[in-house]
Amino acid sequence: SKAIPEYWGGPIPWVTVRDMTAMRFSGTSKTITELGAKRVTMTPKGSVLVLVRGMGLFKDLPVVLCDEAVAFNQDIKSLVPRKGVDGEFLAFALISRKHTILRHVDTAGHGTGRLDTELLKSIQLPLPPLSEQRRIATILRTWDEAIDKLGRLRMAKSRRRRGVMRALLTAKLRVLGFGHRPWRVVRLGEIAEVIVSSVDKKTKSSERPVRLCNYTDVYACHTIRPRMGLMKASATSTEIEKCRLRVGDVVITKDSEDPNDIAVPAVVEETAPDLVCGYHLAIIRPGPAADGPFLKYYFDLPGTRAYFASRANGATRFGLTVGSIEGAVIRIPELAEQRRIAEVLRTCDEAIATISRQIDSVAGQKRGLQQKLTL
Repeated sequence: SKAIPEYWGGPIPWVTVRDMTAMRFSGTSKTITELGAKRVTMTPKGSVLVLVRGMGLFKDLPVVLCDEAVAFNQDIKSLVPRKGVDGEFLAFALISRKHTILRHVDTAGHGTGRLDTELLKSIQLPLPPLSEQRRIATILRTWDEAIDKLGRLRMAKSRRRRGVMRALLTAKLRVLGFGHRPWRVVRLGEIAEVIVSSVDKKTKSSERPVRLCNYTDVYACHTIRPRMGLMKASATSTEIEKCRLRVGDVVITKDSEDPNDIAVPAVVEETAPDLVCGYHLAIIRPGPAADGPFLKYYFDLPGTRAYFASRANGATRFGLTVGSIEGAVIRIPELAEQRRIAEVLRTCDEAIATISRQIDSVAGQKRGLQQKLTL
């Protein structure tokens, strides 16, 4: 019971679905005391935890290998390997079959996903000799370690990128030739045209077909390209002329139920005659004194996002008007320095994207190897 404080805050990990983000633990958000451990079932080191109840089961099957004795809540079952079974191999084997296992998930009360324990126990797994199980687990662990190493490198580069971005975009960097000239304080409407679209997701036979850049495209990616598979819609000739996206345009989310989702930016890197902006977005079209990629990075700053969120109106749904966007006060350097800053940050982004592609490649190779070794 969470109502008894003597049970909580001790040295023993208490596992919930929130902690089951990877096969290997990175820690738990809650712990229990020795007294609390007497009220629950502990599972030993080498056990495998499987989620058997929760909304997450409709998308994935969280499986975790315990590297120490832990306690867990009622949404989880623990598989304790019998003699001759290696826990790490068991975890890999279950993950290899997650799509088969998920077919057995049904719906419990309140629409929650449920995996019947007897069905879970009935899943058939090939079982090589213990020595071979351990060799297979060692091979797959090596791939996991490579993925983890790349993940740490990506995290480090992301932290560095955030630090560089804050320094460059707040005019605090005085090295590498940046920040020698003072930045101008301007209203956004002085350096860019602001366009709000009226094109929605509907398709009318009387209108011309278009590809619609919608708010989901902006959330998914900070760069807009026609080959992204954008939503099909339709628009009048007047709407297409007004809302057609150009290279260098910055698109921001202008309304949302969550003020934290206001002013999420994306820059248009490639365009097409039928690529238009959706009505949940606003186009910021830079004038001669502004650079689109720089403005996109400027909007990436948490302080900028918070500032625009404060300018949004609404009670249950918050929105920016053209006037509130045009009247926003920002600080910018001269155009040449904007472009240099954007180039530095683009180089940082490319380095992170390269590591992400390496992680995807290694993870794909590991999945294929895992299927061959555990099926």
